[in-house]
Amino acid sequence: MKFIDRKKEIECLLKLKQLANKKLVAISIYGTRRIGKTRLARELIKQKVLYFFANKNKSSFDLLAEYCQILKINKIIGEYENLPNWDAFFEVLINRYSGIIIFDEFQNFYFVEKSVFGIIQKTIDLNEDKPIFFIFTGSTIGLMKNIFSSKESLWGRISQNIKLNQMDLSSVAQMCSLLNINDINTFVELYAVFGGFPKYYIQLENEDACKNSKDIFEKYFFDENAQIENEIYSILLMEFGSRSGVYYSILEAVARGKNTLSKIADYIKREKTSITRQINELVDYFEFLATEKPVVYSKKTIYKINHPLLGLWFAVFQKNISLYKSRNKKFMAISKSNIVKYISFRFIDLAKQFLIKKNLFDFTPLERNVNFRSLTGLTKIGRHWGKIPKAPKGQNTYEIDLIALNEEAHEIGFFECK
Repeated sequence: MKFIDRKKEIECLLKLKQLANKKLVAISIYGTRRIGKTRLARELIKQKVLYFFANKNKSSFDLLAEYCQILKINKIIGEYENLPNWDAFFEVLINRYSGIIIFDEFQNFYFVEKSVFGIIQKTIDLNEDKPIFFIFTGSTIGLMKNIFSSKESLWGRISQNIKLNQMDLSSVAQMCSLLNINDINTFVELYAVFGGFPKYYIQLENEDACKNSKDIFEKYFFDENAQIENEIYSILLMEFGSRSGVYYSILEAVARGKNTLSKIADYIKREKTSITRQINELVDYFEFLATEKPVVYSKKTIYKINHPLLGLWFAVFQKNISLYKSRNKKFMAISKSNIVKYISFRFIDLAKQFLIKKNLFDFTPLERNVNFRSLTGLTKIGRHWGKIPKAPKGQNTYEIDLIALNEEAHEIGFFECK
């Protein structure tokens, strides 16, 4: 499939690439698994490039041997030349090569050979005038943040950290069009589940029989050996490692609507003070959770899951994983209806993105005598909820799907999403 979107990121990378013709430039590109980091880096590069994948399942010795073979193929070292250690590898790299060097899944050096971080720091410090463009990509957000933090050796050696976010609504629509998925309902349902992660749509290229959401979900979630189960646990294992228990419980609680600190604590039967650190890590370090407040000023904060596929997994399958693994027919039937409910919940986010993209609200009034002036200059948009003073219990709360504000012009729009 042809490359789509990422115009801002490519513009930034092209400028940095131009700068690297004169001096050493090092950048990091990080984002959740399947977000398109490697494809972005390689799409940019139409010239000679050295590409190294950091495989955490290899020993330091074996990984170095693999990298030396890449240098031999590119005639940077001789056929019978051996490099005894990582210091020698980077010394050869910096002195015999000029151009672009990609280290993919760079954070895996944390497991294979931590000394590489200090060696790269020294390499950068001593060779600032060399025309080299280092690109370090990583899927483990927490580790990538940590590697380049103020507590580590590479602090201050990176020209730019590029956080790769999900593709927007129009870009996903282009991808679906290339897949001949043109039905609006199918598009909405796929976006609600897969969000803006391009890899999940690219995988559909080889699924000629799967052009509607029902068939796609059947294959990815309900068939024997469905792909999605391993996908979810790969994402979580990369981030959490062996520290998974309480994180899983918190994500499940949020996915099931327990979206405040007290509700989460009640759901997982823990004291609020005992889970505050883990919730903060899920927001700030791992970025699986985000905070949300009512769009009109309020101190109330709720939590939501950032990753749509993770949100669905924890909302529908995780709590009853034994029934899922055994493909219990009753549970599978209930799960299919719960996916429909999840899609309806996610539709609000889709509508929000549509309105942001449009940035001009031009609607035909329901009644001809209604004077509805279009909103322009959008400054804020989001959900809103609250309590009605003095109303009877059970009738004292309200929720508005979306409120759009133009604060400078004192304009407001209310939207019901169906």
